[in-house]
Parts: sequence; C-alpha cells; structure tokens
Amino acid sequence: MRFGDMLHGHRKHRGLTQQQLADLATLSVRAVRNLERGGALRPRRETVRLLVDVLRLDADQRAQFESAAFPEAPGGAPRDRGPGLRVPGARV
Repeated sequence: MRFGDMLHGHRKHRGLTQQQLADLATLSVRAVRNLERGGALRPRRETVRLLVDVLRLDADQRAQFESAAFPEAPGGAPRDRGPGLRVPGARV
C-alpha cells in the first residue's frame, strides 16, 4: 500500500481532519495534504515519527507505515536521508 493511502486511512480511523493532524504533529496542512496525495516523495524521518506518535500506531502498524514511507531501506527501517525533500517549498 502507498504511504499516502496509509496515512489517509489512519487519519480517518482516528477521526482527524488534515488540519487537526497537522496541528497535533506540528506540521502544516499543506505537508499533510502533500503526503496523502503522494506529492512528497520522501518524508523526513522526524515527520514519520511525529505522525506515528499522533496516530498512536502499534508496533505492527508502525512497521508497515515506515516500510511504506521508506521502501528502499532494508526491512523498511528508516534511513538517514538528509533533507530529502522532493517538493519545492514543502516542509514534510
């Protein structure tokens, strides 16, 4: 499953709007929207950690979420990517 689809599903499951998720994760609504739509190809490790915490994902959900966020890392473990942004002006 695509990362954006997973994020959208977990957000809806928790009954959060994009604005609420953004506020709780200290992200912009634009960042959440870009992540859900697949516009941000490489989320930062810290962004994924914040989302995992806000969405209260269990260990299995977290592993799947991180694997979708970082598909090229062995075992889905997040790699250090540096800035890793692919969308100009997006802070994700």
